[in-house]
Amino acid sequence: MSADRPTLQRFVQADWLYSSGIIALILLTYAPVLWGNYAFLDDYVFLKAARQGSWSGFVPVLGAGRPVAAVLLSWGFSVGASIDHLWILRAFTIGGLGLAAVCTFRAFCLAGHPQFLSAAIGTTMFLLPSFQVYASWAQYFVTGPTICLAYLAFSCAFKTRSVFIIRDKLLRTAAAILLLGISAAIYQPLAMCYWLYLAIALTGPGIDQRALKQKLPFLASVGAAGAASGYLIFRACQMFYPSTNARFSLTTQFQAKLSWFFSEALRRVAGLNLLNSGGAVSLLLGATVVIGVWFYCQNVLKAGRQTLLFLGCCVLLASAPNLLTGENWASSRSLGGLTMIWTLFGFLAVCGFTHLRPADARPLAAGIMSFWLLTSAVLASRNTTELFVLPQERELSFIKAGLAAPEFTPGKRLVFVGGHWSILASPLVLYDEFGLASTAVSYTLRPMLELLLPKVRPDISTAAIRIVDFGAAINAAPDEYVLDMKGLQALK
Repeated sequence: MSADRPTLQRFVQADWLYSSGIIALILLTYAPVLWGNYAFLDDYVFLKAARQGSWSGFVPVLGAGRPVAAVLLSWGFSVGASIDHLWILRAFTIGGLGLAAVCTFRAFCLAGHPQFLSAAIGTTMFLLPSFQVYASWAQYFVTGPTICLAYLAFSCAFKTRSVFIIRDKLLRTAAAILLLGISAAIYQPLAMCYWLYLAIALTGPGIDQRALKQKLPFLASVGAAGAASGYLIFRACQMFYPSTNARFSLTTQFQAKLSWFFSEALRRVAGLNLLNSGGAVSLLLGATVVIGVWFYCQNVLKAGRQTLLFLGCCVLLASAPNLLTGENWASSRSLGGLTMIWTLFGFLAVCGFTHLRPADARPLAAGIMSFWLLTSAVLASRNTTELFVLPQERELSFIKAGLAAPEFTPGKRLVFVGGHWSILASPLVLYDEFGLASTAVSYTLRPMLELLLPKVRPDISTAAIRIVDFGAAINAAPDEYVLDMKGLQALK
C-alpha cells in the first residue's frame, strides 16, 4: 500500500495542476467581459429594481419558476449596483463556470478517461456559444452554481447504492433530490446537467458497466424526482405570479415540437463552435458524431445498441425544459444542457475514430482535443468581444454622448427613439443575444435612461421621458429634445 502512495501523490498533484489550468484558461478566454464597461438587456431592469429596493423587476424570474435565482439576482444586482460595477457579477460568472468545469473534469476522470483528455473536454464544454452568453451577460452569474449543484446531486445519488444503512441511504437520496430541485429553482436548462453526468458515467471506460446498469433505475428515479420537484416549484410560482407567455405553458403540439427540436435546436447544437450553422453543415457534423459514438461503444466500451438507446434518452431528458414548454425558441442560453451533452458525444466520437488505430489512439485523440480546445477558446474570446462587449459599449457611449449634448437643457423633455436589431455594426445578430442592441427591446429603455440620466446629467436627472418606437413618427414639440438611435445606425 505504501508503494502506491507516490503514485497517488503524483495523481493528486496533476489533478490540482489541471484544475488550475482549466480555471486559468476560462478566465483568460472571457477576460474581455471583465474590462468591458456595459450592461445588456435585462441587466438594466434588474439594476433599476435593485436600486429602488423593489421586487417588481424580478417578478418575471419568479414567474419562470426560479425563486432561488430571483433572490440571488436581487442580491447580486445590489452588489453590482451600477453599470460600472457589473464586471463583479461577470467575474463571479467566470469563477462559477471555472468551478463547474473542474467538476466536469473530475467526472470524466472518475469515469476512467485520461486526465489530459478529461481536462480538454471538460474545458471545451464551457467555451461554446451557450457559455459565451452566460459569461457576457451579468444576470447569468448564477449558472456556475446551478451546474455544480447538478453535479453534486448526481455524485450523491451515484454513491447512495453503495450505502447499506437504510437511514443513510434515505438521507443521501433526499439530499440528491433536494440539490437537484434547488438547481432547477435557479435555472432549469442547466439543472438538466444531471443527465450529462449520467451519460458520462454510462460511457466511462473505467466504470463497471454491468454494475452501473443495475444502478440505472435508481439514478433515473432520482433525476426524475429532482426534475419533478423543479416542476412543482414552477407551478407554485405560476399560481402567485401567473403569465400568459408561451414559455410558461406546456406544449400540446408534440409532433411539431419534435420537428422543431431536430430542425432548429439540435441543428444549432450540432454545429458545435459555429453560432448559426447551416442545415447541411450540422447534418454532416451530426452524422459524423453519431458514427464516431457508435465506434466508441463498439470498440472501446464493448457495448451495443442498449447504451446508444440510453444516451439518446439522456439527450431528450437534458432538453426537457425546451421540449415541454409551449415556446419554440432555440436561443443559445436555453440550450446549455443540450450543448454540453452533444459536446460529450463529440468527444466520444473523437475517441471512437482514433481507436480505429489502437497504437496511435491516445496521441491522436490528444492532438484533436487540443485543436478543438484552442479553437473554442479563440472563437469564444472573439465572440464575446465582437458580439457583446464592443457593440454594447458603442451603444452606451452613443447614448451618453446624446444625453450630454448642450442642446439638452434643463426644462426640456427627453424624447428617446428606440433602437432596432440592425443598428449595431456587429458581424452577426442572432436571437436576443449575440450582436443585439439593448435599445432594440422596449422594456429596457426606460430603466436604462433612468439609470444613465443622474450619472451623465445630474442637473436634469428628473427630466420627463417620452419613448418612441423605432421608425415611428416623432412629432417633437419645441420643449423636447430628441435622442434618436438611428444616429448610431448612421455611424456604421
